[in-house]
Amino acid sequence: ALFISHMIGNINPRNVEFVSKQVVAMLSPNLELEKERDIRRMVDMMRMSNLTQSFEVQDLKYEASTRMVWVWGYKTIRMANGQRNAANPSSESSERSRWTYEFIIRLNEMGMPVVTHLDQYADTPHFDRAADVTEEGEILEPLKKNNKKDAKNHPENAKEQH
Repeated sequence: ALFISHMIGNINPRNVEFVSKQVVAMLSPNLELEKERDIRRMVDMMRMSNLTQSFEVQDLKYEASTRMVWVWGYKTIRMANGQRNAANPSSESSERSRWTYEFIIRLNEMGMPVVTHLDQYADTPHFDRAADVTEEGEILEPLKKNNKKDAKNHPENAKEQH
């Protein structure tokens, strides 16, 4: 989960094709089609906008009963050349936000890791969401936008941090 978070989270126009191939190769067949389309859109957007993305890991948590892994920290998006956005010259050259990657990873019959659930969102981890995702990665209850969680679900108050 940490490796994939670093791959997805640290993208620039030069490595975006490599990263997308590596990540797609680790996805389960169920996820491959859906996420490959998402990654392709991201690749196109980053190339056209000349953006880079970096991810600074703050912490992670693994929940053994559901096999869910959360990796969270800060994601920063900026122009690849460090200059201001031409479409909006008054804007800042970078945007930093809290970000969470969410995974379920299984081993295939050859012992290789296969990602059966992959999601990412702007916010701290939603630990109570693990019950809404099956072992195969099927999402029973989609994450709601602007969903405010109580203090027990925020990483600062989580008891089982790794």
